[in-house]
Amino acid sequence: MLVPALALAVAARLAAPLLDPATAAGFLALAAAPATLALAPRAGALGGRRDTAGAFVLGTMVVWLVLMVTGAPGGAAALPGIQAFALAAAVAAGFPKVRDAVFGPLRWLGDGALLVLLGAAAISEIGGPPVGLGAATVVATGVLMLGILAAATTARLARRDPRSAMIGSGTRDAGVAVAMATVTVPGATGVPLLYAGVLAIGAAAVIATSRARDRGRPTRSSG
Repeated sequence: MLVPALALAVAARLAAPLLDPATAAGFLALAAAPATLALAPRAGALGGRRDTAGAFVLGTMVVWLVLMVTGAPGGAAALPGIQAFALAAAVAAGFPKVRDAVFGPLRWLGDGALLVLLGAAAISEIGGPPVGLGAATVVATGVLMLGILAAATTARLARRDPRSAMIGSGTRDAGVAVAMATVTVPGATGVPLLYAGVLAIGAAAVIATSRARDRGRPTRSSG
């Protein structure tokens, strides 16, 4: 949990002077964000454990809150979303029957809200100042690769589930990063938006590969 956050923070600080202000601000926002909240409920489809991935996500939220308190750029802008998530988590823990009944619809509502947020940010980017697309794409892809590699390596050394660690601590929530980047430099949301696209493509590829592998396995006969 801490190793991916530290690796991304160090990389962002070292790379910031080499990048344009918008790309650097987007990189810093991603590095400071918690893990992707929408992936933990789908950890099973990605080859991990939902409970383990969720625990990792909660840990990254604690790290994010510490960064926000210590002055992470744009941290206050994302606070309402984190507070809402924390409240929902508390209710889910206290009322499991209610959680099981409403979890599915609430998850889809949350995914829809995330898409609206990312869509609004994308429209704003189109009408905003030009951003170096090549550099932003490299940064977004690099953040994803560095995060999941650091998480998987640390999990293996600690004898934990690597895939759950990759999902719950190696990714970064693009929605939170967009909220943080919005109040920094104009055009800074470009990197988190590209990150969301790269992450979505990667997750879809993993799920499709897993399903194809399952279909290709011979079924055991009952006799």
